[in-house]
Order: sequence, then C-alpha cells, then structure tokens
Amino acid sequence: MTFVLLLPVPKIEIVGESDMYVKTGSTVNLKCVITQSLEEPAYIFWYHDNERVLNYDRNTKDIRMERVGPDTTIGTLIIYNGRREDSGNYTCSPSNLDSASVLLHVLNGE
Repeated sequence: MTFVLLLPVPKIEIVGESDMYVKTGSTVNLKCVITQSLEEPAYIFWYHDNERVLNYDRNTKDIRMERVGPDTTIGTLIIYNGRREDSGNYTCSPSNLDSASVLLHVLNGE
C-alpha cells in the first residue's frame, strides 16, 4: 500500500495591485500575506530596489510581522510621509519562501 502525503504549498503575495500610486506625504502600508504556511517564517525581510530596509528611522518607516491564524502570517512595511525617494520596487522576502514584489510610485501633488 502506498501513501501520498499532500502538503499545502505556501502562497505569498503583497496585497493590492502590482503597481501602487500614492501622493507625496501619504502613509503607505505594504502588506505581505503568507498563507498555507505550516510554520511561521523566522523573519520577513523587506528590500527597496534590492537593498534591505534596515537602520531606518522609526519616524519614517516601521516593519511588523504577526501570525494571524494557524497558517497565515502578515508582514507589514509602513512608510510614513512618503517621499519621491521612497518610490521603487519593494520586495517582501520571508525566511522560508519565495518573495513577492510591488512597484511603488510616490507622486507630487494631485
């Protein structure tokens, strides 16, 4: 007799469109949702144009991670008072999975 063990394949996505448009001065919430993951990632790193987001000022950015269910983890990157320099590619990269990306455009004025 043969047994086949089917394990769920974890999914990772950044909530919203793959291109995000916000006005200068806006607060930006990038949410990276990992579902069907049997174990919580040890960490979720965020990258901005391939450079890891770290040594940031807590008044400008914040990074959070929370387990919200038996198989779901949400990693959040919050950018306060978005500036043009914050535009670019953001990638959410958990310890145990593939990554997901979004392109952020911070626009002046209207």
